[in-house]
Amino acid sequence: MENTPLPLEKELEPIFSKFPAFPENIKDILVQIAPYLAGLIVVLGGLSILSIFGMGSALNALGANAYGSTWTMWLSIISLGASAFLSFMAFKPLQNKEKKGWNYMYYISLIGFVTNVISLNLFGALIGGLISFWILFQLKSRYTN
Repeated sequence: MENTPLPLEKELEPIFSKFPAFPENIKDILVQIAPYLAGLIVVLGGLSILSIFGMGSALNALGANAYGSTWTMWLSIISLGASAFLSFMAFKPLQNKEKKGWNYMYYISLIGFVTNVISLNLFGALIGGLISFWILFQLKSRYTN
């Protein structure tokens, strides 16, 4: 089950393997800081969710039919919550350089891409997807089962 490809992984890997390769020392640095970046996502994701709730509530109290009452607020909350949870789950496996940690980060990138597409932020989906999947596939070989 560990070697079962993730959704779209087989389709994306050949695309991103053609991108320029990172130098080995950059890969080493990224693998070392990955757990701490995951921890940062947990903290910032939680703060962002609180901020979204706060802004939505405040604007609704003022009688404005604002961001806080739209479907995009709920999409953001669900996406941020899922990303923060997966980042929390990824911390220890990333420290141990386990493929499971890479898998969690892959799902976070996929969630971000899908969220951007659903909310019609196509530029964000394109740029964010390109950068996050490029980095992920550069580091994939560094994580073992």
